[in-house]
Amino acid sequence: MGSRDRKAISQLCYAYFRCFGCLDSIPDTKDKIIASWFLTQDAPNAFLEKLNPQWNAQITLSISEKCDLLGLEHHHFFRFSSLLSPKINSENISFSLLCQPDLFLRIRPGHHDHVTRTLNEANLMYEMNGDIIRLKNGTKIEDLLSLDKEVVVQDLSTQKTFSQLDTDIFPSGELAVWDCCAASGGKSILISDILGKRIKLTSTDIRNNILVNMKERLQKARVGLHRSFSTDLTINSGMTEADQFDLIIADVPCTGSGTWSRTPEQHFSFDDSMLSEFQETQRKIIHSVVPHLKKGGILVYSTCSVFHDENEMQVSFFESKYGLKKRNESYSDGTSLKSDTLFSAILIK
Repeated sequence: MGSRDRKAISQLCYAYFRCFGCLDSIPDTKDKIIASWFLTQDAPNAFLEKLNPQWNAQITLSISEKCDLLGLEHHHFFRFSSLLSPKINSENISFSLLCQPDLFLRIRPGHHDHVTRTLNEANLMYEMNGDIIRLKNGTKIEDLLSLDKEVVVQDLSTQKTFSQLDTDIFPSGELAVWDCCAASGGKSILISDILGKRIKLTSTDIRNNILVNMKERLQKARVGLHRSFSTDLTINSGMTEADQFDLIIADVPCTGSGTWSRTPEQHFSFDDSMLSEFQETQRKIIHSVVPHLKKGGILVYSTCSVFHDENEMQVSFFESKYGLKKRNESYSDGTSLKSDTLFSAILIK
């Protein structure tokens, strides 16, 4: 097949993954695929005109109206509503699954004028709020701007991870920071931009290969890295008792349920029995890192989950188990903003 055919088939698959939770009343798989395309599109198109011209004529109906037309229960789009945090609206999270999130950029310090001028000269359609840029998903930005040096590709909610962090609580001078589940280093760059050059950064991850990519990315971003190594935090920290930190960032492995509008295939394959496994992993990681948090130091616990058992319940457990004090916890709700929904909590030792 050519690239256009592959793209069309990919779009149909993703439409099906977005809607499969409420399609049980439609027996035929072909009809399910057509119905999912109808539910996820908002403008007439040739595919629907060919297979169901009546639906194509009604493509601008609201999601609720489309569900009524098809006899579907729209609250079934999100199959695990019983696991949601009470702070998450189940209808909003269900409807958000039908729409691909936008592309978000964060302008790095000192590059605002150059970035805006470049986007304007390229005649790109974008929205800007401070240093946050919203673009249509799929926009090719790497040919225009230097990624990681000038801008960072970072979801809107991820950019807000440290919004509740009171930087005045830190002592003056050098700050020891540990990004313990660093992955590609996005949060390492973010905290560096917030706290400046005075941080002494340690980054770890369980995967050696991703640490190689992370180091290259931090080098390009001109973020200094004091130390980096691979360690399995479900077993131990890989550090000595003398290794102590003012700030530990624990963006822990999770179900990813707050990102399922971006990756609907993960919603398709998820089973609620997997939740307890993630919860146990999260607790083991925090058990390994808390001994390395200085007295008065801050632990930022974050997930890309909307499930109570991975978020509020875990924070309460950490308070009880380790004597940590919750300063605040919050969701960055992206359901109406075409972005992810993430959770973060600030805990003090």
